[in-house]
Amino acid sequence: MMATVLRGRPAVSIAIQGGLVKILIPPTDITTTMYPVIGREIFTNTKDDQKQLKFRVYQGWGSRIDQNKIMGEFSLYFDTDATPTTNVLRKGNTVVKAGSMKIQVAMRLLEDGSLQAEARDLVKKTSLGWTFTLAPT
Repeated sequence: MMATVLRGRPAVSIAIQGGLVKILIPPTDITTTMYPVIGREIFTNTKDDQKQLKFRVYQGWGSRIDQNKIMGEFSLYFDTDATPTTNVLRKGNTVVKAGSMKIQVAMRLLEDGSLQAEARDLVKKTSLGWTFTLAPT
């Protein structure tokens, strides 16, 4: 039995519950890919009065976090009373119910291997952005 050789750039994913990853940018064939490659997904809060969402960005071929390499992470805060003074996506002490927040995370992979990430609060219409450098394949 011959092994399959994987060519190209591995997938870019976000960690989700249960040790799994949600693929935002599927694996790409570097010989035929048109750049930029863009992927989006909507996430929500899982608890009442949740003050933070943490996103861990992975690169790899597997469906589990332990099969991929972590590339970076970013956190979003929803309260001006939160400890950090940066990355506050939603200002004010608003009460939110579980599932009521709609946060769209968009990833944009550029030909040079850099990855731009943006989180947008679809309810409040605010956004924040980050840039990561992906490991060479």
